[in-house]
Amino acid sequence: MTTSDFSEGPFGFNVIGYVSGNVGLGVAARSIVSLLLEKGIPVAVYDVEAGLGRSKHDIRFENLTVNSATNLPYSVNLFVCDPVSLSAFMTEEQVPILDPNYLNVGVIFWELPLLSEISKAALKLLDVIVSMTDFIRYVVEFNVPNVFTVSAFHPLTLPTPIEASRTDFHLPADEVLFITSFEPYSDARRKNALAVIEAFERATVSDGRGHLILKLNNAVVNGQYHPSVAEIMVRRRGHPRIRVMTETLFYPEVLKLYASCDVFVSLHRAEGLGLGLMEAMSLGKPVIATAWSGNLSFMTHANSCLVGCNLIPVEASVHDYTKEGLGVEALWADPNVEEAAVWIKKLISDPSLRARIGKRAAEDMAKYQDRAREAEFIDELVAIKEQRSVTANHAAEKTRQLELLRQQIALENWRLSRSKMTLTQRAYVDVKRLLDRHLLWRINRPRENAAAGA
Repeated sequence: MTTSDFSEGPFGFNVIGYVSGNVGLGVAARSIVSLLLEKGIPVAVYDVEAGLGRSKHDIRFENLTVNSATNLPYSVNLFVCDPVSLSAFMTEEQVPILDPNYLNVGVIFWELPLLSEISKAALKLLDVIVSMTDFIRYVVEFNVPNVFTVSAFHPLTLPTPIEASRTDFHLPADEVLFITSFEPYSDARRKNALAVIEAFERATVSDGRGHLILKLNNAVVNGQYHPSVAEIMVRRRGHPRIRVMTETLFYPEVLKLYASCDVFVSLHRAEGLGLGLMEAMSLGKPVIATAWSGNLSFMTHANSCLVGCNLIPVEASVHDYTKEGLGVEALWADPNVEEAAVWIKKLISDPSLRARIGKRAAEDMAKYQDRAREAEFIDELVAIKEQRSVTANHAAEKTRQLELLRQQIALENWRLSRSKMTLTQRAYVDVKRLLDRHLLWRINRPRENAAAGA
């Protein structure tokens, strides 16, 4: 591992993201901080507010945290986020992205093959993008080919020991327990828990065995359920062997819940990584999952129960995934529910199959984590920083790109506000906008004529 100082400033990583947040991106950021510290690399943390009461959930790195982005001390800015959050970090958080003495790196997570114009503009401000899955690397290289891309293995730091305890969660002692877990604000349609319910019902319609647990993270905000929770409650229809858990759990408790169950199920439509799948496999659990997107970087037919799918147009509940948000129509997976039902039925009936697949999953994830802890991407980032030729044109291009990003955000905000107007309001705003532009042209024309005459 190269740890020589950069000539422009002290070597180290400023990790920027929802570091203390009760969200998947928070788990990712904390795992990366742990990896850097394990390698003896100096780290500073800028903990961005995650909203909805989700921050300050895990404050283990509070002693490394600075209170302002302008106080970040090291020469590498490492953003751990999705492209939409990245655009906000760059325009609202005052991170020093234009200073040529910094290397701006993004560990980016995204679930669809396409990116919006805002996301592209934000990613173009980065010097390097670290892709934790083949899927993400494809998305980045297809959409922003002018930014260096580096592949890496996702580190996962699990607290130990993790002991199963069905009693702690009031779970039946002698049943085969299936679990699916998701964050409603990550788009319930993408996570596709309703398909898990359907597969479970198909598999158990003539078999009284098996229970399904649906663990919803951040399901209640300000005392109210997310709308998708109500939909799940209705779909469940009082099924005696389907339980919905909305309690807020700390990360070790979530892992204990996974350890207490027999099988993890994810009939997702798209995943950038698939953190819950990776966690369950690390705990030695067989995982039934859609055979599409980021999870295929660590899942195979040998260590998992993969379910086939077709690609269909995205019908998302989150604006950023929609045609309106992306500007184009994207595709995602439609998993085969009947295949999933067959897997559920097999795993209920065959404990040796559960044990065999779970054992292989744990072994493969251990090998994967050995590669992750090598952290080869850090050496490459150091080399890129040392070899990069920084010129005035480089800084000028970053400044131009930041202004383009701000313009894209302003245009998107205008579109969103306009979409909420009545037809009369839209007509008024559009006419006023045309008049304003005409007036500005009338004012500027004499100046342009005078300049031409000069």
